[in-house]
Amino acid sequence: MAEALKRIVHAFDLLCENPRGLSVTELADKMGTSKSTSSRLLASLVEAGLVERDDAQRHFLDVRFWTWGVQAARRLAVLDIARPHIAVAVKECDNPAYIAVVRGDQTIYLESLTPSSKGEAMFNVVSYAVPVYACAPGKAILAFSAEEVRESVLRGPLRKFTPRTLATREDLSREIETIREQGYAVNRGEYYDNAHYAAAVPILAQDGLPVAAVCFYGFRDEESLLKLVPRLLELGRVISSSLGYNRQVSQFVG
Repeated sequence: MAEALKRIVHAFDLLCENPRGLSVTELADKMGTSKSTSSRLLASLVEAGLVERDDAQRHFLDVRFWTWGVQAARRLAVLDIARPHIAVAVKECDNPAYIAVVRGDQTIYLESLTPSSKGEAMFNVVSYAVPVYACAPGKAILAFSAEEVRESVLRGPLRKFTPRTLATREDLSREIETIREQGYAVNRGEYYDNAHYAAAVPILAQDGLPVAAVCFYGFRDEESLLKLVPRLLELGRVISSSLGYNRQVSQFVG
């Protein structure tokens, strides 16, 4: 039963990593199983309503996973605490923001707040994952995580998604040190090569470890981004303080 469950979870992970869907053969290759095993597994998941199959015989996660994810995110107290502060910053800066968390080696984007024509911040639930080392929120969280967490990512494997992806231990280590020194991370097109920049700061809990990150995004150049970094740093400090983080106490205890 345990092995069967692991196989199902592995299939879910692979389908999540391949938003264009997978055929029976592709899933079998990625899982290292026979086509017949892959076919039976996918057929069972389709029958259970957990996987969708289109006319081209490609398989996708069912939207039920989105509803589960929303319910799981609602239990995160940091969202309720951070959201009002982020809304104020979005209105002040007239710039959109994300809040994200890290689970394993993936950055999970949970919510976005965008400015509206009425001067308010519009709230949206989002749900997508990016490797922790290839985006601003992930790198911000990684840089301030425990050493063993950083080391697990640095050991790889590190995949190069665009020419700007930091896909070697040396490059990523230098980036982590820079982030720790300046207090924020920058994404220069390391996952999507779309000419957009983003910056993120960690949200720290009482113990000084990151529980989430807040990210300003949508910049066309790094100069525009840097103008809002002071406000972003202030936003991170305010939310972290609301969670009980105190830098002096954390340094003393640590």
